[in-house]
Amino acid sequence: MSVASELQAILLSELSAHRPWRREEIVLHGGSSLKYRWGSPRFSEDLDFMVAPAHFADLERVGGACVERLRRAAAPLWPGCEIAWRAVARGGEDEGGDALHRWDIRWYHPMRQGKVMVKMEFWRTAPEHLVAYASRVHVGEGRVGRFRLSAPFPMPELAGLWGDKVKAVATRPAMKWRDCYDLAFLRDAIEARELDDLRLPPARRTDVRGGLLRALETSAAIYGHEPSDILPKLRSVFDSGVLDDYASFAENMQEWFDPSTRAAWSDQGYVADRLDAARMEIERGAELLEMALSPAEPGAAGVAP
Repeated sequence: MSVASELQAILLSELSAHRPWRREEIVLHGGSSLKYRWGSPRFSEDLDFMVAPAHFADLERVGGACVERLRRAAAPLWPGCEIAWRAVARGGEDEGGDALHRWDIRWYHPMRQGKVMVKMEFWRTAPEHLVAYASRVHVGEGRVGRFRLSAPFPMPELAGLWGDKVKAVATRPAMKWRDCYDLAFLRDAIEARELDDLRLPPARRTDVRGGLLRALETSAAIYGHEPSDILPKLRSVFDSGVLDDYASFAENMQEWFDPSTRAAWSDQGYVADRLDAARMEIERGAELLEMALSPAEPGAAGVAP
């Protein structure tokens, strides 16, 4: 287990201990929430949060308290280590003040060359978007290395993560292959939920397609996009041919998984399977948007509201 993973777990626990957070105040999202909420095996380099404006101004003070507790927790784990941190704000008055608050935490040890860095990013997010975002408070129980993680914290449901990842594929200036792996992981988890749903009486089944569409629309709105912006961008991803670049996807996965995992993937043809699964989820996103944006024909059934 890497030092970075243990530092992340400690920081998340310390932030959760600061106060009882509600989902309309803050949400951990991105790759780290996939790991802590849904058990993804992929390493995530950052902790990414969405924060309501009412709590945004207090982040530097909260950060200082969390890092002090981190130092106390780290001392017996890595005797002799040093931890430095700085808070960075980014944004402008046209955005209503700082849009991003970042904590850069650096870990040093005399027996290790260089540093280990953990980055925590907090994006100011409108309260109505946090309310609409598919999330709930989750208690992450278990161990991360030598540290016991027991952190009740708002984290996304599968639909919220799916909407984030499809939106990211559409709007990033270049493909980040980790998004494709995450979409493949989400496809497996969503399919498992759909199978569970079939065991329920029809009246209690979940509107999966409608939930995914609403999540994608919410993720787009959080970052200032309309669904009509996202659809042509998804189409351009297909037209670019990037989803056929299995070699680049396989090479990039070396950053996110240990060598034994990657070797097993190669032996079983799993790399191509993951990229193909991501393609199907991106196609699903485009199809849902096409249905939502198309004028409804009289008597035609669309995506459930």
